[in-house]
Amino acid sequence: MYQGKHLNKNKRRRRRNRQKATVLLTSLILMLTLLIGGTVAFLIATDESAKNEFRDSTVSCQVHEESFNGTTKSGVTIKNTGDTTAYIRAAIVVTWKDADGNIYAGKPVAGTDYTISYGANWFLDDGFYYYKNPVTAGSSTTNLIETCAPVDTNTPAGYGLNVEILGSAIQSVPVNAVVERWGVTVNNDGTLSE
Repeated sequence: MYQGKHLNKNKRRRRRNRQKATVLLTSLILMLTLLIGGTVAFLIATDESAKNEFRDSTVSCQVHEESFNGTTKSGVTIKNTGDTTAYIRAAIVVTWKDADGNIYAGKPVAGTDYTISYGANWFLDDGFYYYKNPVTAGSSTTNLIETCAPVDTNTPAGYGLNVEILGSAIQSVPVNAVVERWGVTVNNDGTLSE
């Protein structure tokens, strides 16, 4: 008899445990259903997609002269007119030119036919003057040319000294762009070297 009562108690406990497990499982399923349903409803209600707009950067530059009084050019800088940091270089082409734009056959010689003084932070390599530092968008280099003037006694009749500065720029990132295109060395601090 004792075992019979004990067996009945065990059956009742198991039945209560099953009922508790069923209630717990049902509650969990209901909570998961509400959670998933709420998440889906939120995602459907907020259908706005993320907008990622990618723009190409522009790399450009412009030569500026502080002054030109008819014979002497001074304070020549180059401004980064693009929207990204860039390296800048320039070619300086010096010729004799008349009023009609005709170029004299003989090329002017620096130190003999004209005087020119260059600014700091530039170096000459392969016919180009390279600015050592990268230039941020909207900023300018230091002076490329401090002053340049003809020696009047050596000027051919009917001609004047013509000094053209042809600036070019290239993006500073990635570094291999300037290394491959211009063949220069970029130091660890980002400056160019000869």
